[in-house]
Amino acid sequence: MRKVILNSIFIFVLVLSACTKKYGCKCTTTLTEDGYYPHKTETIEEIKGHVSKKKATKICDNTAKQMQATTSEIWPSYVNVSTNCALKDY
Repeated sequence: MRKVILNSIFIFVLVLSACTKKYGCKCTTTLTEDGYYPHKTETIEEIKGHVSKKKATKICDNTAKQMQATTSEIWPSYVNVSTNCALKDY
């Protein structure tokens, strides 16, 4: 009986660990200004810990919003800033 309980707990933990992966967010920030070529910068933000894909997608969306806001504050208003992030799994 004890062996059956331990095996079922082991299988349960194995199934839970298979549902979570390690994810990262690959973000591209583009700066454009009239008369100049666009400048692109790529950044990969690691998402700490093993999370589900749904949670990682939300984290990546929030990262894009934060990077957009922060970069917009740095540059003057005549420079257009756009940030796009895509979820990457390892």
